Amino acid sequence: MTNFSALIPLRMGSKGIKKKNIKTLAGKPLCEWVIKAAFQSDKIGKIYVSTESEEIKKVINSLDMGVEIIHRPDELASDMASTESVMLHALSYIQTDYLITIQATSPLLLAKDLDEACVKFEEHEYDSLLSATRTKHFIWTEDAKPLNYNPKTRPRRQDFLGSFVENGAFYISNCEQLTKTEVRLHGKVGIYEMAVDVLCRTKNNKPKYIASSATIKESKSQVGTLFRKDIRVFPQPGIFSDDNFFAKINEDPSCVSKTSGGRLYLGLCSGKSTYDLPIKAQSIIMSEINKIKQRIEKELNILVILSDYK
Repeated sequence: MTNFSALIPLRMGSKGIKKKNIKTLAGKPLCEWVIKAAFQSDKIGKIYVSTESEEIKKVINSLDMGVEIIHRPDELASDMASTESVMLHALSYIQTDYLITIQATSPLLLAKDLDEACVKFEEHEYDSLLSATRTKHFIWTEDAKPLNYNPKTRPRRQDFLGSFVENGAFYISNCEQLTKTEVRLHGKVGIYEMAVDVLCRTKNNKPKYIASSATIKESKSQVGTLFRKDIRVFPQPGIFSDDNFFAKINEDPSCVSKTSGGRLYLGLCSGKSTYDLPIKAQSIIMSEINKIKQRIEKELNILVILSDYK
């Protein structure tokens, strides 16, 4: 049986958001969400937290989830310290075959994600694995060179497989190879896809994409009429009026009336009751947070954005 252990690096010295890793999110410290996911995982044997902070240690001990704390030297808690250096330091205290490094800034991570990634890791005999989200954007370099498609044979979006982007939720590393290479991804690398359409997919159903200029308040009756499915709107509006994740302002005057407004929406109907299938958009939310961080002042608590999405 493969031996998996989880490592969650938690330092106190975050510059963007002070004490980010223990900020309250939906009634719990931010780090508790990923610790709970690891705790509920059937594949993970032991959970370790690496930290230099006594305050963080008190929070971890209060959770009562059997987490073992590794004291991190101050030099490994600086802005210049790499995640690999923290992983290698932790390995001197951890006896395991494979290390799953989990970022606390992924609060929508579920035990299901970790278990399915471990199964894929074992079945394909990977040496390392990363979580990622699929993007179907055509990507170019700054010097105008295409990276993921050929402009001469530009594919239709429905035929385009796209590319994968690391979402930073977690990484699985072979401890022996990690020690030799000092790199978290090595050897035969696998990808675990985390995306809205995958998370909404069942064995026999794929999600239906619906583009509409209708108002959100009418979406329940409209979707119910079309698909006979229950629906919940996700996500709620963001901080800015023009930033609603799956919505954008429709600036075409011919489509905007004085009474109806001008917003275009993209929604997901999961294919079965949303009460049975919670919609999770880990990758998209974390990606959008990085964009929003560039638009707002540092003193604004970005975690408020996440508080609606348990």
